Amino acid sequence: MKPFHLKLIIIGFLLNSCGQIPYERFDSNKWQKTDLNLGENSQMRWNMMNDLRKKFKLVGMMKPEIDNLLGKPDGEGDYEYYYSLGMTGTGINIGKLTILFDKTNKVKEIKVTQG
Repeated sequence: MKPFHLKLIIIGFLLNSCGQIPYERFDSNKWQKTDLNLGENSQMRWNMMNDLRKKFKLVGMMKPEIDNLLGKPDGEGDYEYYYSLGMTGTGINIGKLTILFDKTNKVKEIKVTQG
């Protein structure tokens, strides 16, 4: 193989492997039962977020539907649920899903943050 072709193959491989967005299919059971403190699970929820948002229109759902889909939140306020998403894969950042409810317990907004 010519050195030029080998360089192109290596550059193509590097470009393909860099910048890939981690992806995992959303699975309600895995979401609810996983231990994010285990190394192999530390990014699982974060990696499921895109599929979760693609498959489910969370805004407009009622609180019992969220409870059924995502399980008990990791924290909650009067009109908020918080779910830890684990490691984001960018440094030591931790992700968080915040679900905001209106007074009728209907989801009015979701926020995904890292920090």
